[in-house]
Amino acid sequence: MKTKIRALALCIAVCLLLPSLAACGGGGEVVLSYKNVRLTEDIYRYWLACYRAAFYHEETEATMADFAEIAEENIKRSVICVGLFDAYGLQLDAAARDTVDAAMERLVENAGGKAALEEQAAAFGITYKGLKNAITYEQKAAALRQYLFGEGGAYTVSESEKSDFYKENYARVQMIYIPYVDFVLDDDGNRVFNPQTGSYEYESKSGAEIAAQKEKVAAARAAAADGMDEKEFSELMKLYNEDKSAEEYPNGYYFTTLENYGTYIKEIPVAANDMEIGEMREVRTDYGVHFLLRLTPEDGGYSKPENADFFENFDTLVMQQAFFTVISAELKNVTVHEAKDGIRYEDTAPNFDLYWG
Repeated sequence: MKTKIRALALCIAVCLLLPSLAACGGGGEVVLSYKNVRLTEDIYRYWLACYRAAFYHEETEATMADFAEIAEENIKRSVICVGLFDAYGLQLDAAARDTVDAAMERLVENAGGKAALEEQAAAFGITYKGLKNAITYEQKAAALRQYLFGEGGAYTVSESEKSDFYKENYARVQMIYIPYVDFVLDDDGNRVFNPQTGSYEYESKSGAEIAAQKEKVAAARAAAADGMDEKEFSELMKLYNEDKSAEEYPNGYYFTTLENYGTYIKEIPVAANDMEIGEMREVRTDYGVHFLLRLTPEDGGYSKPENADFFENFDTLVMQQAFFTVISAELKNVTVHEAKDGIRYEDTAPNFDLYWG
């Protein structure tokens, strides 16, 4: 569980899903400081509520303390981004300023007017001006990341670093899929995804068909009982796999915990990254049974054309990881003030509504 929590924290932090924090607040004592940044209690509480909302559906009583630590560290990273932006003497361009104005217009429109937005923001102890400052500093964080790791940036990610990132963060698997359902297809033959249910639309197979599929599952399970190498598993795939997409990916499937796979069957990437190399695992989903074998990653697998579908965001993820590492190195230089002692993550109500993302 700890590994999964850390992966979630990194994903949220490096993608900057939550905006960076304002350099000063409108009320309360200073909670955190870094270089010229003085973060006051009101804005700290507000952003803690945003993190509480981001983690809400993943929280359990056992993991609450872990998420509290993650939220607090990520807020510190946001303060660091603002401080470094100013320290480098950077300025926001017109496009970034337009983004801020557009975001504020959306917030006003969604609230039903500026007065209504002010009232909504007051529930979190923040003002209209404070919200605009927060969005401005999100843009500063994005500009800082581009300055450090964008094209011609101050830092360059080497091929060796890319290779290390690939080996540490991607799982390569082969899969045998034995379905218990028939998917609903659109006119182009693609599976239909229902965002309300969060799953593909399907119809259950008949009782006789399911019985036949269960026999296949039992046979595949028995054949793999003593373990298999890649060649043996490939032979088993020829007998039982009903996932036609396997033909498109002769090298297998690649998954990382840092990627958002959208409509893909969520249990598969999770299981793949939880397995050891050479391990086989049976995964049951709403759609049937999946047998996975985790393989040794290919040398330079992220650059092979036949694997391109799995690495569309690879360069961005590498850059985000590098940026995260640079910012995290400054955590030790953030000063925590006494005012923070009375602010508890567990006591913070989640902010689901007042967000512009």
